[in-house]
Amino acid sequence: MDALPLTERSGEPFSSEVPGKMHACGHDAHTAMLLAAARVLQRERETLHGTTVLLFQPAEEGPGGALPMIEAGAMDDPKIDAVAMLHVDPRLETGTIGFIAGACNAAADEFRVTIEGRGGHGAAPHLSVDAIPCAAATVLALQNIAAREIDPLKTVVVTIGTIEGGYRNNIIADRVHLTGTFRSQDQAVRDGLEARARRIVDGVAAPTMGGEDFAYFAQRAPGLLIRLGIRSEAAGSIHPGHSPEFRVDEAALDFGIETLVAFARGAGAGDVRGGN
Repeated sequence: MDALPLTERSGEPFSSEVPGKMHACGHDAHTAMLLAAARVLQRERETLHGTTVLLFQPAEEGPGGALPMIEAGAMDDPKIDAVAMLHVDPRLETGTIGFIAGACNAAADEFRVTIEGRGGHGAAPHLSVDAIPCAAATVLALQNIAAREIDPLKTVVVTIGTIEGGYRNNIIADRVHLTGTFRSQDQAVRDGLEARARRIVDGVAAPTMGGEDFAYFAQRAPGLLIRLGIRSEAAGSIHPGHSPEFRVDEAALDFGIETLVAFARGAGAGDVRGGN
């Protein structure tokens, strides 16, 4: 479930054997905990109220798995009245869980930009349109979305994750590719980000010579996002998600299983309230 394009350096005996692919965010642990919760709930099914649905959500690190699941009817038969998710969190100590009222994560939107210039010899830049300085100016200009265009009381992050272009030291690049992510927590802000980015990119190009889709589930039923503490110095579970050294303190898995089971019991008994 959701490997990331990293070469693993966690030191785990079950480390990825595929260079450039690893479970760097705990989604394999999430799958294991949900399977274990299913086993517990199955043993207790005669005493449970209602129906429990287990949602194994793929592709959260990529194109997003929640919305396609919903469109396929995952929340309709049976109808989901309350939904919860659990994600490991190396900022919290093992044995703890965390949650807050209201929004706790951001909307994640991907963007890709291709800058087209005109290649040439590095000794004659006046005969070319260099895409690399244009790309550099674009990266800096996009930061103005957060710094100067959004209410400082609102949340927005603009991150450029990759920049690729050029051929060798004495060739002026004719093309540069950028990829990045927008993160926001306000729908009105989110709705305006693409237009702002397009205006800025177009503006730079004219004078320059040269990112938890669980929210889709929670929009349709009262939802709870749970952070499961996995931080443990002794277990070496101290690195952030998306790090090549990321590892999960397996002692935390029991707490995650108990939390998922407790939610299922409570939701089945009607102990769930909607709202923010």
